[in-house]
Amino acid sequence: MNSIRTRVFLFLTLFLGTLCAAADPAEETGNPLDIGDSPLGSDLTVDIPSDFATLQTAIDELATVRVGQSVRIILRIESGHRPASGVVVKDGNYSHFYIEAADRPVIVASDFSGDFVRGENAVMPTLACLVDMDDKGGDGYSARRNSRGQVLRGCGVINAGSRGLYANETSFVGANRSNFSGANNRTLWVTRGSTVHAQGADLSNGIKGESGPASAVSARRASVIDAQGADISNANANAVSCDRASRMNLQDATITGAAGVAILAVRGSIVAAGRADLSGASGNAIRVFASGTVSAEHAVIDGAGSMGVFASDGGNVSANNAEITNSGSDGVRSTGGAVVAVVGATVTGSGGHDLRVEQGGTISAPDTVTSDGAPSLANTNVSEFSQPGPYGIIYGP
Repeated sequence: MNSIRTRVFLFLTLFLGTLCAAADPAEETGNPLDIGDSPLGSDLTVDIPSDFATLQTAIDELATVRVGQSVRIILRIESGHRPASGVVVKDGNYSHFYIEAADRPVIVASDFSGDFVRGENAVMPTLACLVDMDDKGGDGYSARRNSRGQVLRGCGVINAGSRGLYANETSFVGANRSNFSGANNRTLWVTRGSTVHAQGADLSNGIKGESGPASAVSARRASVIDAQGADISNANANAVSCDRASRMNLQDATITGAAGVAILAVRGSIVAAGRADLSGASGNAIRVFASGTVSAEHAVIDGAGSMGVFASDGGNVSANNAEITNSGSDGVRSTGGAVVAVVGATVTGSGGHDLRVEQGGTISAPDTVTSDGAPSLANTNVSEFSQPGPYGIIYGP
């Protein structure tokens, strides 16, 4: 604490003009950070662990220090230090705290536990470094109960023991071009009316520690994710799910190599995935049902293990001018009153039909190229174009 006492003492005497230098030592409070009503006028940096043993101790002791507008208190993790715990903030404004580090990344201790940064009904500290949780602990950056947070460009938490970035209960996080790759659970989970901006973020290699029906990037319960241009490749399950009236912007995203479905949209949710690359999904590249909607104009959908596009039960897909090639089953299937538009698209090399309707499904395919033509009835399950049949209708040339 001697270094921080000296630093604050000099700051007060030189910049705030207080009477600390002339004060009677007998009247000192014993708290070197007691600056009364005078706010800090410039940034203050403290080192972890030299000045404070942990991030939590630093915030707990500095939380009452008043700061001027745009003034920061920087918590700098020193080179070689491996934190064994993170920080939890509740019911207050901690936005003037910035967590920085001398190393990139900061690797946590072998006995790390808990979340790295968690806020509950709080304006959270800004994460201004890259942390490697080394598959330990819980969430990387977790905003809960109407919290607000910020993760700077190139910063984030990789290899989180659970979720990389989590927002719950009307929380908001700005994390454009951040890195939350390699999470053992979801790389990004947004739920219960929350919003996350993660344009250009690295959200790859999600669900690393488990597999199953979960998705690496998930929006649920009227939540919003803006992940335009993000990397959501190599999910060890479904790559993306959008559920219960949520919204996602995945335009220009890379969503390749999913071990399940690339994009799943259900129950009134809407996903914009224009120009996205959805190649190499082990399951369907696009799956919608229960009034889910996906727009994937000019998307690249190659080598899906099952179907390139599968819409059912009132789902809606617009994949005009997309390239849907080499699907293991049907290239495009619409069933149960679903509607799919692939106007001007290329749908070729399918293991089943390039275009298939069932149970009153609709496919709109003017100017679409299938394996044998533009389009060819031989690559469909209908006997003529633009006429209702026992399976549904495919609009053609």
